[in-house]
Amino acid sequence: GFAGNWFLLFMLGAIFGKVMGDSGASVGIANKMLKLLGEKSVVLVIMLTGLVLSYGGIGTFIIAFSLYPIAVALFQKADIPKKLIVATIMVCPVTVCMAMLPGSPSTQNLIPTQYFGTTAYAGASIGLICSVIMFASAYLFQLHSMILVLYQHHILFTALLCDSRTKPILTHTPEDPFLEIDVKGGERVHIKA
Repeated sequence: GFAGNWFLLFMLGAIFGKVMGDSGASVGIANKMLKLLGEKSVVLVIMLTGLVLSYGGIGTFIIAFSLYPIAVALFQKADIPKKLIVATIMVCPVTVCMAMLPGSPSTQNLIPTQYFGTTAYAGASIGLICSVIMFASAYLFQLHSMILVLYQHHILFTALLCDSRTKPILTHTPEDPFLEIDVKGGERVHIKA
């Protein structure tokens, strides 16, 4: 059956992913791309790292688990909301590499070669064009999502600091490192400034 025919491909992909994670190679790829693209390009670095790992033959689940700790550290360093981590990690492995990029060793690209008698590079020109369009669209969507999430956080924080009459309910003194906020019911919440 299907599992027996493709078992070797799945097993070698899992082993390769484990080796990449344990050896620190995926961390090395991410760090090299961070140096090339700069500290401000964390989303692009994670997307490209996922693309490289996926095009190298590592399965999407293994990419998710090996890139997640790297993405968490980079997102915290860049002060980007953690809500966007999963989408940033998985956008390239499950779109560009899985379905469009010519020569990708993904199962979706290799199974048709057997039935249609083609190579993994069949339709290379249209595949490259679609891959570039998809990558650019995904990157722009990620930036748009990041802006929306940051704006929502700003609105929420502003709502916490002001009541319905737009009267500030924040008290803070320079010698006290905590913000004190009145919330409904007369409670006071302390937030580190």
